[in-house]
Amino acid sequence: MEGAVSRDEVSRRKYAAPAAVADANLRTAEAKEQERRKVLGEAVTNNQRAVSLANERYQAGLESLISVLDAQRQLFAAQDSLVQSDRAVAENLVALYKALGGGWEDVEQREMRERQEQPAPR
Repeated sequence: MEGAVSRDEVSRRKYAAPAAVADANLRTAEAKEQERRKVLGEAVTNNQRAVSLANERYQAGLESLISVLDAQRQLFAAQDSLVQSDRAVAENLVALYKALGGGWEDVEQREMRERQEQPAPR
């Protein structure tokens, strides 16, 4: 029976297709989040410049303190978004590793294994 497919092959194919789709989705999400992170990094840089300019203008008496505070608020919002994006990038990377089968081990498990493997003191 050359054309017959074994149960193991059917099972492997059954789980391989969803894993491939999950992998593609995770890679797409990762690429989009990396692009978002890049844009947010530029926004933080631009807002830092805006805060500096607002401070200079305030010191020169050309702006009110409200302008400085507003520029700082916008900077803090951009920085917060950047941190959230950093977190999303890390979470996407972990999800991708999981979808690909891991590739890491729990720190506690590794430390326990290393302690068990060490020779007893004499």
